[in-house]
Amino acid sequence: MTRTLGSVNRRKGPAALLGLSALVAMGVIGAVAGGTSDGQTAVVSGGSMSTGETTTLTFSGTVEPVKNVPPVKAAPYKG
Repeated sequence: MTRTLGSVNRRKGPAALLGLSALVAMGVIGAVAGGTSDGQTAVVSGGSMSTGETTTLTFSGTVEPVKNVPPVKAAPYKG
């Protein structure tokens, strides 16, 4: 069975309407679940911010990159 471009386009229309109706339904549900707003925003204050315990790290003067060296080296191929 071969599909023509017209049959594909006929399926896109109803699919787009279904997606649009789902989007509208989610918006309505969100608006209803959100309730009413009196226009004031609640601000919670927990006092001043404090930092935890700190640690000072010391490093050596030179930083060497880590090199991955295989433990066993194979003999060169002689062909």
